[in-house]
Amino acid sequence: MKKVIISIIVAIILIAAGGAICGMAYVQMDGSFAAMSFADMELDEIEVTEEFKDIEAAVNIGNVTIRRSDEADCYVERYQDKKAPFEVSVENGKLLITQKERKNVPWYEYLSLLADMPRVVVFLPKEEYGDIALKTDTGKIAAVGELSSDSMSLTSETGDISISEMVCKRQLSANTDTGEIKISDTTCSDLKMQGETSSMQLRDVVSAGTFDIVTETGSIKFDDCDASQITAQVETGSITGTLRSSKRFEAKVETGSVHVPKDTDGGLCKLKTETGEIRISIDD
Repeated sequence: MKKVIISIIVAIILIAAGGAICGMAYVQMDGSFAAMSFADMELDEIEVTEEFKDIEAAVNIGNVTIRRSDEADCYVERYQDKKAPFEVSVENGKLLITQKERKNVPWYEYLSLLADMPRVVVFLPKEEYGDIALKTDTGKIAAVGELSSDSMSLTSETGDISISEMVCKRQLSANTDTGEIKISDTTCSDLKMQGETSSMQLRDVVSAGTFDIVTETGSIKFDDCDASQITAQVETGSITGTLRSSKRFEAKVETGSVHVPKDTDGGLCKLKTETGEIRISIDD
């Protein structure tokens, strides 16, 4: 028993010492994880001169952003691991962004990449594009800045998704396993949002068709939003906020409370949570 206690004490001392060393290194690097990176990182830009309509990005680890630019041509900013660079090409009218896959990455380099995340930012000169599909296994996704597309699909397995000032002529889809989804100042034909451990926030979002929103653990919040028909479901969490027009509410809570208008006009609004609160009002 005495040997076990001594071993535990030694382990605690070693962990504390390791934390102290890391803390001192962090201070010495002026509080920058990037300066402590074990990965060989570089920053560059690529100009895209070929014409394209559609955009597709699929990366393993890194943040992916598309945004409107005032420049005449499209260009791509890459902050990347030299051993796993982002590759940019145009094929059959589609801008393609992929990432060279690294196998057997040492654990310390992987942790370093998580702290100093690679990123690819696409600066778009035009306002209208075709189908946009962005995917990252580990990282954040953002689509910002007065852009229009035929359809848009954003997927992150582990990371947040943010969308603002977008017009989507058909379906807008956002999916994340672990992360938040925030959409603002956006219109679309149909909106589909799905998560597992995720919070969903919508502000000034309007759909001519449907909202279809599902998350297992988290919350769903509407702020001055509207759609012809709404379905929102969460297993553990609340559904709250304001809508722009009257709805026929079907609200169900197994453990919690329900506060919705008693309107009988408008499209169907089905809200369900197993444990939590449903509180919706109409903002005239």
